[in-house]
Amino acid sequence: MRDNSVKLQRLIEDLLDYQRALHAPASLEVSTVQLDTLVREVADAHRLAALAKAQRVDLDLAPVTVDADLEKLRSIIDNLLGNAIKFTPAAGTISIVTREAQGAVIIEVIDSGPGVPPVEREAVFDSFFRGRAKAGGRVEGSGLGLAIAREYVEAHGGRIALVAEGPGGHFRVTLPKRPALLVMAEAA
Repeated sequence: MRDNSVKLQRLIEDLLDYQRALHAPASLEVSTVQLDTLVREVADAHRLAALAKAQRVDLDLAPVTVDADLEKLRSIIDNLLGNAIKFTPAAGTISIVTREAQGAVIIEVIDSGPGVPPVEREAVFDSFFRGRAKAGGRVEGSGLGLAIAREYVEAHGGRIALVAEGPGGHFRVTLPKRPALLVMAEAA
């Protein structure tokens, strides 16, 4: 009963987060974020989950800053890393890479899991979509994490994509260094 209560609480929180994500552009609280520091904090928060599966989380973080909503950016990285840990088998590897390119900041989360089957690639960012069951059984979760991540990325004027190359899951987030709404506000 306690476990079911915890699962229900998590589902309610996911639904509330998703509802807030739908209104994300109107509620961005933008500040300058030191991206490498934020990624380290998120990775540290997931350390025990990764250790429980004997997974290695490699960080290749360029010291870049981005003007973004700190908590929404934290949620994006948290959802991507949480999924990578969930879908990567025991003793697998997860890499997080950050870099700057052509006025944008790029965050990549790459895992050594089974990847996303071609038939699921279009639906992976849809609300309530849960991927095919892992070898170990049913996939836990609400199916809202990537939908929330997509809404938050788009609220910043960015893009999130599943990169099809290579084995495993490979997600790439591309964010402008400064959201368009800030640039427009400064021009006005």
